[in-house]
Amino acid sequence: MVIGHICLGSTLWRIAHPVPWVDGASGFILMAGLVLGMVSRRRAETAGVVRSQIRLARRMMLLYVSQIALGALAIVVALTTSYSDPSLAKTSETSAARMLWWLATLQINPDYIDILSVYVALLALAVVWVLPMSRGWWPLVVVSSAALYAAAMALNWGRFPNRPSGWGYLNAAAWQALFCIAFVVGWYWSRLRDPLRGRAALAAAIGGGLLVGVAGAVMHQFGTSRAFFDKAECGLGRILLALAAFVVLYQLMRLASAHTPALVAPIALVGSRSLACFITLTVVVVLLPLAIGDHPSSLATQLAAVVTMLGMYPVARARGAAGTALNHWRRRRVGTAQYAAGVNHE
Repeated sequence: MVIGHICLGSTLWRIAHPVPWVDGASGFILMAGLVLGMVSRRRAETAGVVRSQIRLARRMMLLYVSQIALGALAIVVALTTSYSDPSLAKTSETSAARMLWWLATLQINPDYIDILSVYVALLALAVVWVLPMSRGWWPLVVVSSAALYAAAMALNWGRFPNRPSGWGYLNAAAWQALFCIAFVVGWYWSRLRDPLRGRAALAAAIGGGLLVGVAGAVMHQFGTSRAFFDKAECGLGRILLALAAFVVLYQLMRLASAHTPALVAPIALVGSRSLACFITLTVVVVLLPLAIGDHPSSLATQLAAVVTMLGMYPVARARGAAGTALNHWRRRRVGTAQYAAGVNHE
């Protein structure tokens, strides 16, 4: 994702993306759904369905605020510098009140920022899904998700606007299908993890992935691959390849974790603080052209991508330390309040 957002089309990007239909967006949304499915079930079983939904809603609000802040940053850069995102080129003609309204209603979605608006929609769906999932009604969730996906594909509907010049890139109503599959798998992870670790799953993932990839290459030659592999619409081929890639990479990471845990630990830390790292990446994407120009294939831009990737580790550590400190403060505050309540009672 770092390479794709900073130096799209460069030599480094081609090396990191040998399969054009498997990228950071697929992995990011799949892993988010998987982890949220695991966590939501655990919270529903230990604290109750409502508590699980509340935690998801809080996460959704954090993403909402982050999207507004990043959109505002993009607007400020567009208005105050010679560099301007084409999608924000007409912001100077818009009143401040209207701009604030667009931000508040998620209608500012420049490239590489729009995925947070998609996440807000996905978490809103997850809040709804927790109740039927807790009652074992996973077919209802899957069927409703499939119906929404079919409507999005048939009607070309489901994108957030990108004011003032057009529509956002990613179709949230289509991308929710991959998120839903991962959410359901995560909910039943205790049952599915052992089969996903087996040789049969690995063979199916490799074989199925190769078949889909070959089919995509053939379709590309005839100019018919767009509908099946389109990124903006999250085509069915892209979904199948994302699932195949997950199984292969999951097994590889388990192998690496068993034999070279020191190499896996930094990746795990960055993954556990993915939102902080993504926000950092987006700030870099917005501000980097001011320093070195908008030249995604240049050596300087590719070096910047490498530096940004390496910088994700200290960002994740800093976010972890801040979270730990905040949790300690909350515990002390709760403990002090409980002590005061006990004293007053006595």
